[in-house]
Amino acid sequence: MSDDKKDVEKQHIGKTAFNIIRGKPLVAILIIIAITLFALLIYTALLYTNQSYKVVHYNALWNNSLTDLRNGTVSVTEYCNQDVHDQQLCDQYWNLKYRD
Repeated sequence: MSDDKKDVEKQHIGKTAFNIIRGKPLVAILIIIAITLFALLIYTALLYTNQSYKVVHYNALWNNSLTDLRNGTVSVTEYCNQDVHDQQLCDQYWNLKYRD
């Protein structure tokens, strides 16, 4: 008999959850929307945090490469071959170097 009671309770719980969703679809839709907005907020926060790190890292590389160029520790060719460099300066350098 105890097995029958457990089966009845399980069926009752399942029917209750189904009736809540069926009876109040607005609540279910609002919960889904809230979860979606929360996930979007977390994704945006992570994306923004990552972008600010990239900007700080890029600026640090920019300053280091310019310092090396000013101190004469790297040539203009080496400077222009690095990932972080002043594109206009390098374009002018290449135009002057390969001018006919």
